Amino acid sequence: MSAHRFVAMLATVFALLLCITQASNLRNSIHQNQEVPSGSSSSESVAQDSTPAVPSDAQSTTSESKDSSIVETQSSLVEDASADGVKAWAQCGGLYYLGETRCQPHTFCKKLSDFISVCFPESRPTEKVIRLEL
Repeated sequence: MSAHRFVAMLATVFALLLCITQASNLRNSIHQNQEVPSGSSSSESVAQDSTPAVPSDAQSTTSESKDSSIVETQSSLVEDASADGVKAWAQCGGLYYLGETRCQPHTFCKKLSDFISVCFPESRPTEKVIRLEL
């Protein structure tokens, strides 16, 4: 391995380590890098990205950018799903899935592959209902 490639690889690894963002922060639109104080320094510093976080309860207006309205739409869908579970035919699990995993009543989560699971409706939801005949 040549010296130039080695230096380029080290620079790339160093840059990746500086830009690490946790998946939960990506989902919540939070971009923060915390610097650890060195030695006997008593001050702590937190560097924030210049991109402001989009509040989840903000209303979409025409003056907002297209990206921020997409974030608002996705956050409102996550709030609706977490209220009583994932609706029928929606994703409820899988590798790298970070959303709600509990399905609504009368649905069940079925694994289709390692990457996706879907909430399917029960085939006979009235099967458990007691019928009274006169």
